[in-house]
Amino acid sequence: MRQRRTWAATLFAILCLTLGSVAHAQTADEPTEAERKEASAHFLRGVELFQEGAFRAALVEFERAYGIAPDYRLLYNIGQVKLQLQDYLGATQSYEAYLTQGGAEIPQARRDDVETAFETLRQRVGRIAITANKSGAELFIDDLRVGVTPMAATVAVNVGRHRVYGRAADGANATKVIDVAGGDLIDVALELKAPEAKPLVVVTERKPLPPLKQAAIASWAVGGASLIGAGITAFMANGKVDDRNKELAESLPDPRKVKDLGSSADTLALTTDILAGVGLIGVGAGVVLWLLDDGSESEESDAPAASAKVQWGIGLGTVTARGHF
Repeated sequence: MRQRRTWAATLFAILCLTLGSVAHAQTADEPTEAERKEASAHFLRGVELFQEGAFRAALVEFERAYGIAPDYRLLYNIGQVKLQLQDYLGATQSYEAYLTQGGAEIPQARRDDVETAFETLRQRVGRIAITANKSGAELFIDDLRVGVTPMAATVAVNVGRHRVYGRAADGANATKVIDVAGGDLIDVALELKAPEAKPLVVVTERKPLPPLKQAAIASWAVGGASLIGAGITAFMANGKVDDRNKELAESLPDPRKVKDLGSSADTLALTTDILAGVGLIGVGAGVVLWLLDDGSESEESDAPAASAKVQWGIGLGTVTARGHF
């Protein structure tokens, strides 16, 4: 906390001196009086925010003041704030611009201080050299575009972990994540490869059948099962009849056995008739229900289907259906 107060007091004194310079600076494109006042307002807010420890907000205000009324002295202050934000690369770049723009106007004592800071900052900045197997590919570090291949210059970065990404015009790309220590010069070779083609998945939507057709299928299922059952009971009935005939062919047939076999055969025959009737009705009803569906619920049908008319007739031992569809 004491160190922060010392930083704040030092920077406040520097900023107040700079504020006066902004108000009287003469440049090739001298700002207007209104611009000087606006820059001064941003400048004062930056001082207040810095004293409160809101370094990132203070940086925004200082950079806005420099953009409105450029003065090289502001670059020193911006470098100090970036140092507090642990943006060592940004602080280095601000100090370099400060020395370049200030030139001989910078007091020797201040120049010595900045050069001493450079010695510390060099241990907190590394450089990355990027190569790739394709020319013209865009290169990025932490989502910031830094150039295209081939790129001879190295890129300065803060110490820490960084994501290096390359992207060619044909879609080929590659990514590497590296850790950079102070003073490092790391060579990153990207092998750009085309992305793997994803299999085409075609999803077809199955629409449920209309209720009438669902009922028709259910009716056919019942009818079919009944007909199969009728076939089984008919086979069993024939077996009982054969057994009864064999018993009657004996020299001394057992009347009770003959009676039981006949009764079983009659029961199975009746069951066969019932199942066959249910089966035929189920199949016939399924056909009618299927035809009754006019397709009005189908999205693929543009014209309404003609309505179906069915007339039922019941006679002696018969059931008839008559109509047009």
